[in-house]
Amino acid sequence: ADGNMTEQEWVRHRLDLHHSGAQSDETHDLDGRAVRVERVTLASGDIVGTRVDVTDLRDTQEELTEKASRLEAATRVLSAQALRDPLTQIDNRRAWDVKLPELLKSAREHGEDVLIFCLDIDGFKPINDTFGHAVGDAVLVKVSKRLHDVFGRIALVARAGGDEFLAAVPVSDGFASAASLARKLVNSIGRPIQIEDANCNFGVGVGVTVCSGDTS
Repeated sequence: ADGNMTEQEWVRHRLDLHHSGAQSDETHDLDGRAVRVERVTLASGDIVGTRVDVTDLRDTQEELTEKASRLEAATRVLSAQALRDPLTQIDNRRAWDVKLPELLKSAREHGEDVLIFCLDIDGFKPINDTFGHAVGDAVLVKVSKRLHDVFGRIALVARAGGDEFLAAVPVSDGFASAASLARKLVNSIGRPIQIEDANCNFGVGVGVTVCSGDTS
């Protein structure tokens, strides 16, 4: 039986189809062609049948389905790229603006604080001027990796532009964690970076805001 039909209901349904109208089946012939067979029972009891080759139609449908799938995949890739900084491959400012409200909402629901850090590299321009933009770009990539090392996966880390970065992390004790993470950032991010023959020395400026998750 089909679906929730009883056996008797299914038999009656098939008889109704036989007496009143069309039946359609699709199969493949010996040459592998897709064939649709239509059978119509007339009031006189005579059966009229048609046989239609639908191979090209099926091929076209499959081609359209495949193209739609590729387009959907490409759209997903482009959407992800629109939220990524092309140099460091971390989130960009647009992604930050989208994800930060979600992070703050989740933290409030769990009674957590959120620390928001603003960072900029002190002395980055002399690196570009002295060693070139390729070395400067490599420094930015390494800084972004150091940020992830400090904050871990639970944090939202983004490049705001130039040598400026943003980070947001939920914590249970906002002010204590703020001081601890700020020191860790200065010590980790500000370490010299060696790019081939270029020894890049710089500092890091850190600003932090504590967004309280206390809903009481």
